[in-house]
Amino acid sequence: MTGLRMFGRSAPYYDKIYGSLDYEAGARTLRSLIDARLPEARTLLDVACGTGRYLAHLGTRFEGEGLDILPELLDLARERCPDTRFHQGDMIRFDLGREFDVVTCLFCSIGYVVTLDNAERAIATMASHVRPGGLLIVEPWITPEQCWTNKVTADFVTEPELKIVRMHTHEVEGRTSVYDIHCLIGTPQGVEHFVEREVLGLFSREEYESAFRKAGLDVTYQDQALFPGHKYGLYIASRPG
Repeated sequence: MTGLRMFGRSAPYYDKIYGSLDYEAGARTLRSLIDARLPEARTLLDVACGTGRYLAHLGTRFEGEGLDILPELLDLARERCPDTRFHQGDMIRFDLGREFDVVTCLFCSIGYVVTLDNAERAIATMASHVRPGGLLIVEPWITPEQCWTNKVTADFVTEPELKIVRMHTHEVEGRTSVYDIHCLIGTPQGVEHFVEREVLGLFSREEYESAFRKAGLDVTYQDQALFPGHKYGLYIASRPG
């Protein structure tokens, strides 16, 4: 899958960079959403699970498993959730040989497949892991109409022996969002600078919904996302059966 190697060098600091996000509250919202539609759900696969922060909060409710393409993030996920089963795989073409009550793909991770063809393949692959009557829940990246430019963004981490600055602008190239993210990592051993390029595909709501229907799913969209302030919404799809 293209677009994801950006986390290779910054992976050890991933949880520091996104430390302000309230995954516990996001997991509560997700649980409520699932309970309202499929209260009997017990098994859950989190695709693009990253460092396992959602799974850490869902473990009391579901028998969860995680999948991610990056071994650096999976190492951190296994440390966080030692009793959870994790798989390394590409969301476009993985095959775990089983189905789940619920499959999730959150935090805009679907955008990293970059192209619409890859998005359709990824949604079809995830749908093939949903049992009849089960749910596929996808948090999308922004649509082409929601794009912004001419804005600079910076994130900061300050601890006694760790300082991080992560700064970028947002460019639009065709149907992709492109970020060249400048990272400064400071420790008592020195300061490191590197640039990681993030590329995410821009797909319309109609294109997302068409991809779910092509995968044989019934889909609805809701404006509410899992993190307060995020405006990406959620696609909630069910497999007939």
